[in-house]
Amino acid sequence: DIQNKDWLNSEFFFYDENGNPFKVRVRDCLDTKKMGYDYHATATPWRNFKPKTKASAGKVNTGSIPPESQVFPLAKLDKAISFSINRPASSRTQQEKNAQEEVLTFNAIKYDNRDYIRFDVFLNVDNNVNANELDKAEFAGSYTSLPHVHRVGDPKHTATATLRLAITELLEDIGLEDEDTIAVTLVPKKGDISIGGVEIKLAIVKLVCVVNLLTLQLNKDRFCYDSVFVCWFVCLFFNFHV
Repeated sequence: DIQNKDWLNSEFFFYDENGNPFKVRVRDCLDTKKMGYDYHATATPWRNFKPKTKASAGKVNTGSIPPESQVFPLAKLDKAISFSINRPASSRTQQEKNAQEEVLTFNAIKYDNRDYIRFDVFLNVDNNVNANELDKAEFAGSYTSLPHVHRVGDPKHTATATLRLAITELLEDIGLEDEDTIAVTLVPKKGDISIGGVEIKLAIVKLVCVVNLLTLQLNKDRFCYDSVFVCWFVCLFFNFHV
């Protein structure tokens, strides 16, 4: 709860339908019951929801798939491909996890920005993965880009991007936090994509508070999504610094 008195005691004047002024303090608006209404209490099962792991539990044999050094740079992601990759640290304490997030990073992703692009990322599955099982714990995330021309007159229309996926909690959920090497599988869904490289690093986690107008540019190299939120509440999001 915000306890700053200057903020709590900030005053605003509003006029009713008869033109009469009313003075309102911020502290008066924090409790909806004081304003004459309340929200019906409903269940929020999605807040603590954890996806289930696949029926075939256990670690994928990383010795049966090539290391990332033999896969990248990847000229064209045109089929599901699996690789093994070493982690910077394993068996970390909770304090270490709170201080640093483990981040799986795909560098130099290139594609035609006039096309719809998407590929999915899975951990601890091989290239026989069911590409539609996005409700399983092994699903780490996706890279998606809508058609958007950024450089008018550029005949190549080549976009370059970076995908970063936080995997600390995911590794806990699928029982791999003590493993030195993990298996990663990429599943192409749409478009022609090349990827320059992949790595796992530990990144300092910094919570950033943003009030009112918040612009999230989800891709620093090429603008993928630009989401603008008009927020009258405090928004928290992760800003990774490697």
